[in-house]
Amino acid sequence: MRQAVKSWSEFLREPTRVLPHVERGEEVILRRRDGAALRLTLEEDAAAAQTGTELAAYVLSMVLPKMGDALLSKALAPRLPWTRFLPAAELATFAREFAETLEACASIGNMNRVGELLRDWKATAEIHADPALAAELKRPLAGTTVRVSRPSGGAEKR
Repeated sequence: MRQAVKSWSEFLREPTRVLPHVERGEEVILRRRDGAALRLTLEEDAAAAQTGTELAAYVLSMVLPKMGDALLSKALAPRLPWTRFLPAAELATFAREFAETLEACASIGNMNRVGELLRDWKATAEIHADPALAAELKRPLAGTTVRVSRPSGGAEKR
């Protein structure tokens, strides 16, 4: 999609010079000095993009977790090269979580959780890429001499 970049003050002074860009199907990015830029677009264009995102997310949620590890790695590595450091089991878990989160985020039109998920998994890949760091994170902490048993899977009855 084509974009036009205008200043917020320009839009406030002369909105009739900015709106033709939107009416031609362009997105207008309004830069502000004291805040994040705003995006001005036609509602029908935004709705079409939302529908496309939801459909793509649904298809990915059906296909991605069912791909074999080799094919999954090949599909993800060009865009997310850090996934090469994930062991096969974790790569499969990442793919499932990614597809599920993408589908859920697309359904509400807010992709923030996808970004969080990618940052978290990238950090996991960084640990796997550095054996010294992985060993450091697995070692016992100083001063932890009290052993704690693993909690049971169910809730305790009172």
